[in-house]
Amino acid sequence: MRDASSATTSCEPARPGPGAASFPLVLVLWMLSTSATAQEPAPPPPTYEIYMNAARKLYAAEQYREAVEQFEKAYAAHPDPKIYFNLAQSYRKLEEPGKALSYYRKFLEAIPGIAEFSERQKRDFTQEVQARIEELGGILKPAADPPPKGGRSHADLSSPGTPGSRPGVVSRWWFWTGVGATALFTAGTIVAGLRTVALNDEWEAHRKVDDHDRAVRWQNTTDLLLLGALVSGTAVTAVALLWEPRRPAPEDAARVGVAPGPGGGWTVTLGWRF
Repeated sequence: MRDASSATTSCEPARPGPGAASFPLVLVLWMLSTSATAQEPAPPPPTYEIYMNAARKLYAAEQYREAVEQFEKAYAAHPDPKIYFNLAQSYRKLEEPGKALSYYRKFLEAIPGIAEFSERQKRDFTQEVQARIEELGGILKPAADPPPKGGRSHADLSSPGTPGSRPGVVSRWWFWTGVGATALFTAGTIVAGLRTVALNDEWEAHRKVDDHDRAVRWQNTTDLLLLGALVSGTAVTAVALLWEPRRPAPEDAARVGVAPGPGGGWTVTLGWRF
């Protein structure tokens, strides 16, 4: 993990040569050093390092939620803006782009004022954070787009009965089950009907009782199969018609108005919009 809070720089003043400083110069240097010392920020408390060490270990162990808690405690103990970067990285790993984007932006604003960073580090962090912001902004942009006028989102722009509003009837399992059953009943009716005709021909030719009984049985089978084909076909057609949503009538397609007429009567007006 790249830890922004651990990036520090050091700078030591050059030592003057012997005899190079006079009393007034020494006095000025002493005043400057005293002023700089007075302006130095207070060192972080011991709890800050405790929380930061715990947060780094949790982050390395990919326990990002627990790491966030420790980073927040460290910031409460010592509000170091470099922690913004650590929080942004943790939320990015947690796949919470909204919070990650917020902390990246806070860190980007704080970079110019972080004295521990060299100019090169500031440039590197700025480039990296800007790239992260653009990446997360692209992820959040579709969800942040406001719905079009009328309160409908892009997913709701399709008209009723078209793909996108509700699945069509041909995509439903029961439709194809009914079609298959109708086809099987129809095929069985044809086969049984042909067999019935053949047995009737044999009965008329030979006048055997067995041929007559078999013809009757096949005729009954043909009737049952035909009834099944009719029932299944009718059921599928009826359900399909009920399933398909009806297209709504245009708004204000017909208008009826009643207004006072001359002489104290009433006038009824009826109009259509095409």
